[in-house]
Order: sequence, then C-alpha cells, then structure tokens
Amino acid sequence: MSVSRFSAAIRPMTKMVGGLFIAPTPAASALATARQMSNRSLFTVSSQLIGQRSGVKHDLNCGCGCRRMGSLRQASTKSDQELKEFLNQEIQMEKQQAKPRIENIAGFSVQTDGANITLTRSANGEDITIKLNVNHAVDADEPEDFGNPNPNEPSAEMACKPDFCVEIKKGDTTLAFNCSFTSPEMMSPQASQESPDGAPNDLFHIGEITLYKGEWQESTYIAAGDVMDGYLYDLLMNFLEERGIDQEFAKNLIDFSTGYEHKLYISWLEELKRFIS
Repeated sequence: MSVSRFSAAIRPMTKMVGGLFIAPTPAASALATARQMSNRSLFTVSSQLIGQRSGVKHDLNCGCGCRRMGSLRQASTKSDQELKEFLNQEIQMEKQQAKPRIENIAGFSVQTDGANITLTRSANGEDITIKLNVNHAVDADEPEDFGNPNPNEPSAEMACKPDFCVEIKKGDTTLAFNCSFTSPEMMSPQASQESPDGAPNDLFHIGEITLYKGEWQESTYIAAGDVMDGYLYDLLMNFLEERGIDQEFAKNLIDFSTGYEHKLYISWLEELKRFIS
C-alpha cells in the first residue's frame, strides 16, 4: 500500500492549507515517522486504522489476509502431521503382515496394468484369455469350520476374490464365461459339504455364458448360468476344467490376486504419504 493511501486513512485528523494536508505537531511527527516505515508496516498500520474507524470485524470470509488465516494454516499443518504419522505406522504394519506372494499362475502368462490382471495361454488351436480387476474385490476370508468357532483362533484374513472373464477363441468366434468366486453366504454348513456324487463344492461358479463372432455387441445373447439345465452347467464346468480352469486354478488365482492387491495398497499408502508431505 502506498503512503498516499496511508495518509488518506488519517486524513480526518488533519486540515487543508494551500492544497496540502497539515496536521498538528504531534500528528505531523507521527506521519513523518510512518513515512520511514516499510510498505509492509504501512499496510499493517493502515489496516488497523481502517478497521477501527469502519468497525470491520475480520472473519473466515475476510479477504484482507488477516491473521486468522495463520491459525487455519496451523490447524491444517497439525492435521497433515497426524495423517503422516498414521501413514508411517500403517505402512510399517502392512509390510510386516505381508505374506510371500506367488508371482505366476501355472500354465498361464501373467500381465498386470494397475488393478487389471490378464492371463493368457494358447493350446490345441485355442487362445484363452482371462481378465480380472482387483478393485472392490477384498473381503474377509471366512473360516472353513462353520460350527462352534473358536474365539481364541485368529480372525479371518482378508482375501481378494475378483470376478473374472474367461474368453476361449477359435478363429473369429469367442466363447466367453463370466465367473465369480463363491460368496460366504453360499458357503453355508450344508453347502460346505460334498455334493451327493462325492464331488467337492466349486470355489467359483459360472454367472453368464455368451458366444459371438468378431466383437461382442449389445445385441449378443447371454445365457444365465443359474437358470440353465443343471447337467449342461456341469458339462460346461468340465469344459473349463479341461483347459486348466479348475479348483486348483481358482485357489492360485485367489492367492495371486490377494498378494497383488496388497502390494497395490501399500504402494497407494506410500503415494498418499508423499502427496501429504
């Protein structure tokens, strides 16, 4: 702020003589002293004078850059520091709890891109592609013993069980299966037992099946797995099993997805820490 604006602030204290503002001796001395101040000092003095004369009350909406902004910055700095301290502890704990993870799934080539995972293999004139995404796929892994849970045993661990799509391509035709892992609700005490024919319950199930040429279209027909003939459903599960998509594959996919998602989570925590810092 310029000296002229400062002078305007104390103008009521002076009188006009010959086109100049002449103040009484004490005020003139104060003005002479103020002219030797820095611009920052002039801004502070004039702001105080204007506030006193106009009755302005500074608040959070004030645009003058008053000192209350400093208190807000202090509060923000405190919350940032608390967040950084928590992140340090969380990162350390997650790294300590991390288990050795499998890097590959037998029989498939693995590619990752962020949260996306793609498995591929080719055999007998067929190109098989399995696609999945680990976002929103982590849940508590329920214990196998549903009767009389022991409170002394450790709590259920987190497991990543993403839905996955299996595409089996021959020439320009693709047979696609949308599959999901069996939910804890479906694994009731009755469902956890073996089926009447002695076969174990499946870790995953087929939700939808479609067959198309070229690219999939909105108009392509989709068959629902839960309403089709039971025997046909079993034959399609056998069809996948013969191509390496069986119960062992499902277990390995859960282990791989769980370890990979946990790695992404730790990386996310570290990136958040760097952003806050």
